[in-house]
Amino acid sequence: MSVKTLPAFNAVTFFQGFQKTATNIKLIWRPHSNLKVSWYRVERKMNGGEWMWIGTVKERMMAEYIDTNIIAGNRYDYRVIAIGFEHSFSQPSSTVSIVAR
Repeated sequence: MSVKTLPAFNAVTFFQGFQKTATNIKLIWRPHSNLKVSWYRVERKMNGGEWMWIGTVKERMMAEYIDTNIIAGNRYDYRVIAIGFEHSFSQPSSTVSIVAR
């Protein structure tokens, strides 16, 4: 018996981020065009560290996330991965980098 994994599909597009308040960074992206996408995984790395899964957006058309756990002076890199109903993954989005003020 052999098991095949599905290939990764295209990444989320139009991914942007901005500091909304002293303690919040808002991330937005275009909802994925693949109708099989059921949710998004939001990842962050701080000051060049490792990628960490920080949040989940549970619907394909809900294309925003607010990170409420930031500290001034730190650099935050973000990316989004779309997840399909059959647990397939997209390529990671482009990276958004923000130095918190």
